[in-house]
Amino acid sequence: MKRIILLVSIVLSLSGCFSEKTMIVEKPLYVETYTVTESVIVGKKYFQGTTVPADLSPLAFRSDGKLKTLAVKSGDKVSKGDVIATLDTTRIEQQLQETKVQAELANKQFNRAETLKHKGMISNAEYDELKATKSLTYIQYRMLQQQMKHAQLIAPFNGTVAVINAENYQNVNALETILSIYRANSTYIDIPVSETLIAQLKALPDARKVKASIQFADKSGEYQAKLKLYSGEPIPELKGYLARFELT
Repeated sequence: MKRIILLVSIVLSLSGCFSEKTMIVEKPLYVETYTVTESVIVGKKYFQGTTVPADLSPLAFRSDGKLKTLAVKSGDKVSKGDVIATLDTTRIEQQLQETKVQAELANKQFNRAETLKHKGMISNAEYDELKATKSLTYIQYRMLQQQMKHAQLIAPFNGTVAVINAENYQNVNALETILSIYRANSTYIDIPVSETLIAQLKALPDARKVKASIQFADKSGEYQAKLKLYSGEPIPELKGYLARFELT
């Protein structure tokens, strides 16, 4: 680079010694180009990985109750919106009816209190108490309605039932996992990799274009997969890094 700069400086200094009519004609620069039509394989690396269901989702009820129906078993296909399981709502229905009556009564009493307040025939304390009772019973009624609404487990997407953790007529707690489902149209392969490979992936313009050939233990065939993600930090459980591929 220094040699080129020196040469240019000399040309410029010499040009000042001649007439202004002197012209310097630059020679054309020729570049040879080649078109690559196929991918170039730099090298092959072999790893052992583990299949992971895509979007594995645990499902649970929002409230306690007794499991009334469980309409699926492990391996069953489900569609988005299917009712998978339900709770026994007998107790909730009874409470809902009782609370509805209480809410209607509290609303009538409050309306009457408003009329009396305008006439100065009720104290502020009594008025506030009836107003609070009306609000409280309405909140209780709405909460019971939500419990009724969420007494069903609905499939959030088209998938396959993975694991079932409960049985019919079993008492279950709120947020206790009843079953899990996963998307059947996608499969991930988790592969423990070295820091060196992660550095190579980070150096690529678009690591998502990295592909791999997958062969399962039963040797059922060879499948193609594309890189979905990789960990930027070591994972303690793996004592290294993780690269996740998705079957295509």
